[in-house]
Amino acid sequence: MLRSSSVHRLAAAVLACAGLLGCSRETTAQAGAPAGERALPATESAPSQCPAPSRRVAVKVDAGSVLRERIPAGIFGFNVPRREFRDGFFRDQAVRPEVVEWLKPFAGALYRYPAGTPANWFEWRQAIGAARSRTTQYDNYGQTQPVEFGYPEFLGMISKVGGRALLTVNLSGPYERPQDEKTAAAEVLGLMRWMQSKDGAGCVSGAACPVAYWEFGNELDWPPFNWTAKQYAGRINATVATVGQVFPDVQWIAHGKTAPWDPASERFKGFDNELAALTDKRVEGVATHAYYDGYSVPDVKAHLDSLLDAWAKTHAHAWAVVTEHARWPSQPLIGRWEDNWAEATNLDGALSTADFQLAVIADPRVVGANLHTISTEGPWQLFRWQKQGDRVYPSPVYWALRTLREGMQDKLVRIEPALVPGRGYHAGYDARLVATASAQGSSVMGVNRSGQALELVIDWQGYVPRTTQAELRWITGAKDANNTDEAPDRVRMLSRQVELPAGRTRSTWCIPERAVFSIVER
Repeated sequence: MLRSSSVHRLAAAVLACAGLLGCSRETTAQAGAPAGERALPATESAPSQCPAPSRRVAVKVDAGSVLRERIPAGIFGFNVPRREFRDGFFRDQAVRPEVVEWLKPFAGALYRYPAGTPANWFEWRQAIGAARSRTTQYDNYGQTQPVEFGYPEFLGMISKVGGRALLTVNLSGPYERPQDEKTAAAEVLGLMRWMQSKDGAGCVSGAACPVAYWEFGNELDWPPFNWTAKQYAGRINATVATVGQVFPDVQWIAHGKTAPWDPASERFKGFDNELAALTDKRVEGVATHAYYDGYSVPDVKAHLDSLLDAWAKTHAHAWAVVTEHARWPSQPLIGRWEDNWAEATNLDGALSTADFQLAVIADPRVVGANLHTISTEGPWQLFRWQKQGDRVYPSPVYWALRTLREGMQDKLVRIEPALVPGRGYHAGYDARLVATASAQGSSVMGVNRSGQALELVIDWQGYVPRTTQAELRWITGAKDANNTDEAPDRVRMLSRQVELPAGRTRSTWCIPERAVFSIVER
């Protein structure tokens, strides 16, 4: 394990140089720090090399080779489970202001509601109108209570944070009161009519609408439903036929096979191909849930690729949203799984999450990815809720995603190599890199999964920075570093402003070990 003092010494040495022209004045700040406070000491001139041991990596960024003309802002997104979100993050009929401020930097992000298994029996009519008039309904794990954080409250939240909605609809009926497909389809249409009204979003689809996508249920091929591809496609097609007469332009999302890497799902072998063949061609979107890092990020991404390939055979404009993704905690040989829950959100979990996020940013067929989840329960918590004192604070996973989002520009451009071979990660690489560009500047975003600093030498092609402004953002720490009630700021995003010569074609940056980072040159 890297000692804390070693991490701080390396962080203090994070640098930026421009070719042989030397380094210039820098200032360093910590995100969220009080005004005037610096997380690291500012230096008049940074060292010209990474501290030993480090690895020198040369990459080429070709800003003229555009791989994706427009990266959708919804490539970042979050699940919003109505009960767990309410418990920690909803007070006095409003989302906590600090949560709103933390989410604003993810402008255009997709927010999935009501999220997860409870969506499969969610009664939308009891999630609208005055909160005091809503009757109880079943949520999950034996919980039955009124929906205090319903559709109006959810829409109010995404308006405040500048997000868009991905709504998961109920295809099966209320809990233990199943509906036939005609009735279930009529209920979806009813929800859409309300959503179009002045009490809802005022629309159900379109680029200017806060509602982006409509998803057909959640993991309905798994218990307690165990629907076959034929059963699921039948429900989908009945709903599309009913809704399509009124709202023909809805962007629908069907769900591929759940946990396709799990041997227990072998009886559904061929599920994705059969579903694609049977589903109405107006359903161009497909979803999967991605959990890593027992199965590696490349392995999990390969299953998404396979699903998209299956969908593209029968749907001309196939695209995907990863409606859940997160680091899966390992199962200990002795003890409880809960004992390893910290793996999902500690520094190592943040590296895994950033790795997958970068992989989907680099895939033009993927238009969204929803982190699991903004919740107060289970291992996956973007923000943590300290019950005593009713305090909330971000996890390392939040700061990892924030670091990438701050660096992302409009277009995906070519970077070589995109994977740096090595033994830092069990999939056979040390780092994953993604390059983006816009009229305002170009960036390199990445994750260093190794225990060694990277001296990253960037050759810029097809782009010449016009100003002296450059910035590095990063998080780093010991592998098991986490934010806790006792130390809520142990892992945070750091940033360093650097002045570099204008017109440069090369720059050199020192990236700490075990780091998520983004570099922007303007």
